[in-house]
Amino acid sequence: MKLIFIVGCYKIIMYTCEIKRESTNRFRFECLDSRGYPILRSADLDSREEALTKLSCYLNPDSTDYIFEFCEDEDCHYFKITLDGVVLLESRSFDNKKTAYDFMVEMKSGCKISHIIDKSFEDACYYLSCTSRLQFRSLLKVELEKDDDQFVGSIPELNIFAYSNDLNEVIDEIKLDLDDLFNDLFVEHHTLSSRAKSIKDIFKSKLQLDAVS
Repeated sequence: MKLIFIVGCYKIIMYTCEIKRESTNRFRFECLDSRGYPILRSADLDSREEALTKLSCYLNPDSTDYIFEFCEDEDCHYFKITLDGVVLLESRSFDNKKTAYDFMVEMKSGCKISHIIDKSFEDACYYLSCTSRLQFRSLLKVELEKDDDQFVGSIPELNIFAYSNDLNEVIDEIKLDLDDLFNDLFVEHHTLSSRAKSIKDIFKSKLQLDAVS
C-alpha cells in the first residue's frame, strides 16, 4: 500500500490538510488544526488533479492574489479565501466575531500547510514543498511504500532513504536528510565526486534559492 502526502512549512504555525473523494465522485480538501478538527474546507472540485493544482497554488509563496473575505450571518462568523473570483477555501463557523477575525488575520499573515494527505485513493505518491530550512520550486516527489509493518520513504535521484514503522518518523527523517544534504553540498567545502556533483545539480534545480552555488 502507498500513501500520498504533500508537505509545506511555516516558521510559527502549520496546519495539516486532507484530500477526500465525495460520494458524488467529486473531490475536496480540508485544512485541520493540531487536534484534527477541520478549520478550512475547499469547494467541491471535479478531479484530484484540480485539487492538487489548487493546493499547489496555495502552497506557492509567490501567490499574492488571494482575497480574504470576512462574512457574518445571524449566529455565525466565518471567512472565505478566494482566488480569481472563485472560492478556494471557506472557514468553519466561529461563535464570535473577534475569534473569526483574529483567525482570518492569522491565516492572511502567511500560515502554511504542513502535511497534505490524499485519502481519495490507495496507491499514490508523497510530495514536499519545503523543509524547515529549504523551499522548493515545485512539489518534490518522494516515493513512499509500506513493507510489512515498516514504511520506506525515498528520493532516489537524491540518494535519500528513510525507514521506520512510524510514518511521521519517515517524514521527519527525510526532511532532516534534505537539510543535511544541502549543508554537505552547498555549505561545507568538500571535494565532491562526479556522482555528488550530479546530485548537487539536481538538488539545485529544485531549490527556490537563487543564491546557491
